[in-house]
Amino acid sequence: EEKRLREGAIGNLEQERLELFTKEDELESKRHNLSVMEKELFLKHDARKIIQEEKEEIAKKVEEKIKFSQEIEKSKIMISGKNDSISNNLKRIEIIHSQIEELEKISFNPKRIIELEDEIASNKREKERLNEKNIEIRSEISSLTYKIDENRKLEQKMSNLQICPTCLQNVESVYRANVLNKAHSESAESTRRIQELEIEKIKLLEKIRTLDSEVSVREKELSELKIIKMRLEGIQEKKANILDVERLNETLQKDIEMLKGHVDSLNISVLELSKYDEIFNEKQKELEQSQAEEKSAEIRVAELRREIEVFSRQVEDL
Repeated sequence: EEKRLREGAIGNLEQERLELFTKEDELESKRHNLSVMEKELFLKHDARKIIQEEKEEIAKKVEEKIKFSQEIEKSKIMISGKNDSISNNLKRIEIIHSQIEELEKISFNPKRIIELEDEIASNKREKERLNEKNIEIRSEISSLTYKIDENRKLEQKMSNLQICPTCLQNVESVYRANVLNKAHSESAESTRRIQELEIEKIKLLEKIRTLDSEVSVREKELSELKIIKMRLEGIQEKKANILDVERLNETLQKDIEMLKGHVDSLNISVLELSKYDEIFNEKQKELEQSQAEEKSAEIRVAELRREIEVFSRQVEDL
């Protein structure tokens, strides 16, 4: 019985040793597989990194194409703006030409301005002379009127005067009559003169009004001629303005040609870079595939490491 027990114990021991060897072989196999998978993960990591770097380089080309496209649109806007400026300048030139044609149709004699200025100055001098004459007439009328009043007072006084207030003698009728006749004669002469002066004053005032009217008409004509002169003098300025605008249009046209050449060059570059759009999409898919494979490899390596850890503990327990 004891022999049978020893044989059973030995059999169990052999069985356990066999299981141990099997576990160790399996553990070694897993470790080998882990090494292989880690190398594969390293290769996939490097491959993904290379693909990502390639994608970044291609992305630079795509971004460069986008910048060129934006530059093309910006240049087109500038071309459109310059074309609008040229169109507006041409309309402006047409308007100025029309203004010049209208001005050149105007009949203008510069000597007429000098004639009018002389006539106006002459009229004003004549008016001053007439005004001075009018003052003299009014002064003379005033003096004659005063003289008439004084003679009237003298007549009233002499008519009732019987005794001389100075010598206290009787005033003779002959003397009184002589004085009254002289006063009456002077008053009549003054009245006649006043009537003549009033007629002369009326004529004088009429002449002054006529002169004022003539001066007003001439000043109006002079003002109109000076305005025409200023407008005609502006013809040269308008012609110079046309030349300036035409030179500006030439500069704008050169800018447009330069921008068109720039756009053509950019279009060629954009066309050449357009192929990178499809390459970028393909490289993006390739990167996503590489990232998925790298992730899958990481998961398998992690799972295998956990299996090896479990197996290691099992072998240690045996």
